[in-house]
Amino acid sequence: MTPTPFRAAPRRALLALPFLLVLAACGGDEAPEPTETEAAPLVLASTDVATVERGEIQTGIQITGTLEPADQAEVKAQVPGTLGSLRYQEGDRVGRGSVMATITAEGVQSQASATRAGVGSAQAGVTTAQASVANAQAQIEAAQAQLALARERAESAQLLYNEGAMSRLDYRAAQAQVEAAQAQLASARAGLTAARGQVAAARGQVANAQSQATAAGEQAARTTVRSPLSGSVSARQAEPGEAVAPGQTLYTVVSTSALELRGQVGVEEARRVRVGDPVVFQIDGYPGQTFRGSVSRITPTADPASRQVGVFLRLQNPSGLVGGLFATGTVVSETLDDALLVPESAVRTRETENGQAATVLVVRGDQLRQQPVGIVQRDPSRGVIAVQGEIQAGDRVVVAPTTDTVDGARVRLAGAAGSSSTGGGSSGDASASGPGPAGDDRPTAALRARGQ
Repeated sequence: MTPTPFRAAPRRALLALPFLLVLAACGGDEAPEPTETEAAPLVLASTDVATVERGEIQTGIQITGTLEPADQAEVKAQVPGTLGSLRYQEGDRVGRGSVMATITAEGVQSQASATRAGVGSAQAGVTTAQASVANAQAQIEAAQAQLALARERAESAQLLYNEGAMSRLDYRAAQAQVEAAQAQLASARAGLTAARGQVAAARGQVANAQSQATAAGEQAARTTVRSPLSGSVSARQAEPGEAVAPGQTLYTVVSTSALELRGQVGVEEARRVRVGDPVVFQIDGYPGQTFRGSVSRITPTADPASRQVGVFLRLQNPSGLVGGLFATGTVVSETLDDALLVPESAVRTRETENGQAATVLVVRGDQLRQQPVGIVQRDPSRGVIAVQGEIQAGDRVVVAPTTDTVDGARVRLAGAAGSSSTGGGSSGDASASGPGPAGDDRPTAALRARGQ
């Protein structure tokens, strides 16, 4: 048998051999089962996180209440009558002394006229009495002259009588004339005293009449109702033609150039408050804004029932805030500058053997890390806490932690680029318009996204 000669395999077949071997090896084993898909990271909305900021925090005694105009007055009728006119409506500006209303009061006007006439009559009585005084003075002068003449005649009669040239009867007649002149002078002087008394009485009548006229004039002036202060009309309680009585309110006028918050604090807290202390106001309807004022008054005694002391906080109002707003005034007792501020809702606290421990959840890369912090100061009016620890300005903290937001949880900020399941996630430094240190009063819950 002739041996078959050896033939080399074609080059193409040799090149294909490794590929075939690999296919055989792969075909001999079954493909592995796919692993379970890892959980997607928590997606945090911008309202779920807040940026740690540096800023000022002020603390002190807080007083809540309503800001009322510091100056206000009820404009009331002071005489009975009928309203003739009301010149202002609610919201109108009014100046001090401006005529706001007129009241028709006939009896008051007639009384004023009568008292003015009484003054004229009394003044005429003074004139008459003064004329009587002048007449009495003239009578005195005449009586004095008559007395001097009678005395001169009596002296001549005395000489003649002593020399026997005058009878005793004539001598006695001369002396009688002196006595008559003296009596006439005394009567004239009495008349002068009486006339002067009449003048005094007449002047008293004038004074009385003028007093009555003044009172009647003031009463008549009250028929014109004027504003006691500059401000605005907050209420109008009457209409033209209405009959009014003394004490009836026609208008309420307020001046909002300054507002005042009236509150009470305990006796111990009152010891820390002084007139002039600075006050920071947080006002409903003006979120994120602060207004500054001062302590204007403190009552000198405590309420015996509540043991509370009245404190009045004043706010100058150049911006034109309306009265009646609810506000919180903090009497500043301490100010910290350059403090690390986080929202109050971001801080978790728990009791430990060593006291109270506080933590915050900080976004580190694509994970949440529970970071211990120390509470330095609180400002409940702003809803922020000053903290210290291994956090810094610019870090993002979870505003309202939930059961899903725990230490080590994977997270992604809403709006950031998607992340893979193997650590290629977005960094915590991705841009997000989170709220400031004051946070959001209504933070949204963290959202869980799966299968993204």
